[in-house]
Amino acid sequence: MNTKTRPIPDGYHTLTAYLTVRGAAEAIDFYKKAFGATELFRLAMPDGKIAHGEFRIGDSIFMISDENPEWDSASPQKLGGSPVTLHLSLPKSWAAPR
Repeated sequence: MNTKTRPIPDGYHTLTAYLTVRGAAEAIDFYKKAFGATELFRLAMPDGKIAHGEFRIGDSIFMISDENPEWDSASPQKLGGSPVTLHLSLPKSWAAPR
């Protein structure tokens, strides 16, 4: 059995944007209508907010979640700017600059 971990999951690129917003479900709906996005995954919390979601626009996958103060995760409205987090996948994690 081959248990080797792939450094970049199938379908992902080296860099993946993770969006934190207020109203993630509405944002996904907007991306579907505006850009033809395809929703790939949604993990909803009991209150209906999205803990983690993924959607594809073209050949790129985006990750998204609702803001959550318990996770110290803030939306643009909370910060007064954009809270985009970039997820960088490297072939060798120990090779990342420190």
